[in-house]
Amino acid sequence: RFAYKKGFSFLSFIKNHNMYTLPLLFLGLFSWVTNYIDRFIIEKYMGYEELGIYNANYGLGSKFFLILNPIFLILLTPKVYNESSLLNKKNAIINGSKYYSYLGFFLLILVFLFDNFFGSLFLSESYSSGFYLIPWVALCYFIVTLIYLYEVLFYSNLNTRPILHGIIISSLSNVLCNFLFIPIFGLIGAVFSLFVSSLFRFWFIFIKFEKYENSNNRSN
Repeated sequence: RFAYKKGFSFLSFIKNHNMYTLPLLFLGLFSWVTNYIDRFIIEKYMGYEELGIYNANYGLGSKFFLILNPIFLILLTPKVYNESSLLNKKNAIINGSKYYSYLGFFLLILVFLFDNFFGSLFLSESYSSGFYLIPWVALCYFIVTLIYLYEVLFYSNLNTRPILHGIIISSLSNVLCNFLFIPIFGLIGAVFSLFVSSLFRFWFIFIKFEKYENSNNRSN
C-alpha cells in the first residue's frame, strides 16, 4: 500500500529494500562460513570422533548466552526503535550492555568453576574429554552476543552495512586462524580462533558504534 503514497514509487521501494536486505544476505553467507569452517578442518585433520566431541561441547558452551541474550534484546528493542534521539538510543544500549556484562561475568565464573558439572548434567560421559572446551566457548559467545546488543543501533537506523563489514572481518580472521591453529593445537585451537575472530568483530562494531554517536550519517 505504500507504493501509492504521493512521491513514493515501487522502484524506490525496491532500492531502499535492497539497501537494507542485501547486506543481510551476504551476512548470512559469511556467518555460515564462520560457524562451520572449524568443523570441516577438524574433520580433515582430527577425524569424526574428535569432531563429535567438539560439536557436543561447543553446542553446550554456546547455549548459556544464546538463551540469555534474547531477554536483553527484547528489553532493549523498544528503547532503540522509538523516536528518541540517537544519543538516547546509544545510552540505552550502553546501559543494557553494562548490565549484560555484569550478569555475563557472573555466569562465566560459574561455568569455569563447574564445567565438569554442566558437562555431566547435559552431555554424555563419552564427551567428557572435551568438557574443558565448554567455558571457553561460553566466553566466546559472551563476546558475540554482546556484539548483538550494539548492532541493534544499526538495525534501528536501517544501516546494516557496518554489521556486514564486521562479520566479514570476523569470518576471514576465523578461517585464517582455524587453518593455522587446529593442526597445531587441536580442538582448543578452534575455540581460540573463534575467540580471536569475535574480538575483531567486537572491536570493529564498537568503533562504528562510537562514531555513530557523533553523527547520524548512514555511511558510517
